[in-house]
Amino acid sequence: MKNIYFLNARSLLLAGSLILSSALSAQVFQLAMGDINASDVSDNGIVSLNSPAGNFMWTQEDGLIMLNEITNGYTNGGQARISNDGSRIAATATHPQTEGNEMSIYDVATGTWSFLGGIGSIVDGSTSSAWSISGDGSTVVGLGWIAGFQAHAIYWNEDEGMIDMGSTVPEMSSRANDVNLDGSIIVGWQDAEDGFRQASIWRDGQQTLLYDDSGYELEEAAAISDDGNWIVGGGLEFSAWRWSEETGVLALDHPQQGPYFRGAATAINQDGSMIVGYYRPWPGPAYFGEGFIWTEELGVISLNDYVDSLGMDRNGISFTLPLGISANGKYIVGNALDFEDNIIAFMINIENEMGVNDLNSSALTYYPNPVHNTLTIDTQRDIKLVEVYNLTGQKVLSTHHIMQKKVDVTKLLIGTYVFKVTLDNGEVETFKIIKN
Repeated sequence: MKNIYFLNARSLLLAGSLILSSALSAQVFQLAMGDINASDVSDNGIVSLNSPAGNFMWTQEDGLIMLNEITNGYTNGGQARISNDGSRIAATATHPQTEGNEMSIYDVATGTWSFLGGIGSIVDGSTSSAWSISGDGSTVVGLGWIAGFQAHAIYWNEDEGMIDMGSTVPEMSSRANDVNLDGSIIVGWQDAEDGFRQASIWRDGQQTLLYDDSGYELEEAAAISDDGNWIVGGGLEFSAWRWSEETGVLALDHPQQGPYFRGAATAINQDGSMIVGYYRPWPGPAYFGEGFIWTEELGVISLNDYVDSLGMDRNGISFTLPLGISANGKYIVGNALDFEDNIIAFMINIENEMGVNDLNSSALTYYPNPVHNTLTIDTQRDIKLVEVYNLTGQKVLSTHHIMQKKVDVTKLLIGTYVFKVTLDNGEVETFKIIKN
């Protein structure tokens, strides 16, 4: 069955389509500049951020708010992650009595911290570090130090307190990176005997290692969908990947991937239908890479191209390192570079405020998008003219002869284009298309 791309925001959220800019309330926000990571975002657009010196929260109403400082002279470990409703943030904080950094919870309503402790040791001023929180806010996961430079995956909830999940390889470390909605499934990594990280999943405290279809260990598992069905990460022959018990592993390939251009998926929405991640030069900082978004319909596409196709103004920034996506798929956060290579924390808001009934009688649909050979444009009106422009404003195609409302785009180079369609009543519709 063909995919139809209506000119409204519902098409994007339900079908992964690319939408006419005039039908959007979508926006790009620059949250902070410098070494501050936008790590996660709630379903109502509250962003949790962390830096080496402390943790932050951002809201559209109040802007950037510092939640705490790491005061013991050591570096902030872990990530700042937020529950789906925005009420709780899991992060690493300095305990005021012990002066040790440890896994903690920030209550947004009261502005107070709860310190969750560790599992018996302290390394570089830290007993434990928070790496994620379940969507319902009940469970925090991360890393706890046990001796020397050895650490174990840990989780905490109110019923059980702090739990050491151990290591299945003697004298090697493990870490929990993420947890599903209700805290029942945890993912992360286990160090192998040779020191390489292996993707791991814990159910009821039992660890299982993940493998590709050839029997090779997958590397670090970064995130799990709220429903617990989908896990994402990196290290599948230099590629990002998605895994489920039913389907096995799917490579989220990039045409340039290889030993010197590697990728990883960093976050996933509640049902696994949207994934974000990055590819980057290796060796080199991830900030200088290329962010991507994946859906079943679109496959892997550049996050820059995706945002351009929505008609949004990127304000001169390049989305290089997306780190989080809200469970409902409406918000993407991470880090970007501006035109002077300054590091920017960002949020993309794809809020749905328009339904099918909002379209007028001359509304058109277009498919497929991305397109390879032929674009079909359906409308109740006759099409008088189709003009195609590249993103620099140069006209690259113009045709008055629309046979069965189909446009041949085979001669266009790979990239994003603006289509300007003039109807027989003089109305003009514009939209963006990705040519692959």
